[in-house]
Amino acid sequence: MPIRMQRQEGRSCPRVICDWCAQPITDARLGMYAWLIGADGGLPEQGAVYFLHKPCSWAFERAHPGPWVVGWEELRVLPLLLGDTLGLEWRGVWAQQPRRPRP
Repeated sequence: MPIRMQRQEGRSCPRVICDWCAQPITDARLGMYAWLIGADGGLPEQGAVYFLHKPCSWAFERAHPGPWVVGWEELRVLPLLLGDTLGLEWRGVWAQQPRRPRP
């Protein structure tokens, strides 16, 4: 579940790193997320989320057998899902962001 801070264009930015190849996922359409489920089909108490490039997912699943649930949706929907769980009202969040001049 690596979300790492990296420098990009002179500022610190969170980057999603593939749990299989350890490279950044730079295109949301090529990324996915997965998590294990318990034997009863429910979520484990400390359910970790793994981020993967879609092409890396098959090798990851072979190396880590288990009952996986795979979010094949593109990673671009993940911020929306997280926003819901964090109680964010997106228009209000966007309006509060400081505007930075483009270089």
